[in-house]
Amino acid sequence: MFQRALGGVWACIDPACTHRDPELAQSDSNWGFGALWLRQRDKCSCGALAFELVACNECGTPHLRAGLEAGASARLIPAAASDIDEFAVDAEPDTEESGPIARDRVLLRPARGTAHDRFVQVENGRVFDNAPPEDSKWIALTLIEDEATRACCDGATEARLQPLRYKAYPVDSGSTTYSM
Repeated sequence: MFQRALGGVWACIDPACTHRDPELAQSDSNWGFGALWLRQRDKCSCGALAFELVACNECGTPHLRAGLEAGASARLIPAAASDIDEFAVDAEPDTEESGPIARDRVLLRPARGTAHDRFVQVENGRVFDNAPPEDSKWIALTLIEDEATRACCDGATEARLQPLRYKAYPVDSGSTTYSM
C-alpha cells in the first residue's frame, strides 16, 4: 500500500504573484497572498518570499508563519526545513550554520490598516515600520508578533494555529487512518 502525505502548504507573500492560480486571483476569493505550493520553498517562482500556511482551528483564517531576524534592519526569514518537515526520511542535524536564525516567530496577514501593518520588501523580506523603500518592490502586511493577539475570531485567544499537514498513521486494528 502506498500513501502520499502532505507535508504542508507554502504561500507566496505577494498578492500580485504571476504564478497565482486564476481562482485565487478573482476579487471574490478573499485570498490576500500569492501562489500556493505543496512543498517547502523559501521563494516563489515570481521571486517573492514564501512561508508556511497555517490556519486558525476555530475560524479557519489563513496566516503565514515566518521567522523574524531582528537587528538594525529586521527581516522576515523562512523557517528551517528541520523545524517543520516531520516527513523527512533521512533528516540529520546540520552541523554547519546554513543561514540566518529566527529569534522570533511572527504571523503574517494581508494589511488591515492597523498599527500592526508593516512594509516588506518582496524579494528579501526586509521590514520597514514607517515608510516603504522607493527603490524596490514592497507590499504591506500585518505583522503579528503574539499569536494570541491575532484577532481573527472571537475564540482566537484560545484557538491554535494548525499547519496544513496530512499524514497516515497505523491504528491498533492494523488499518491506516489519516490525521491532520
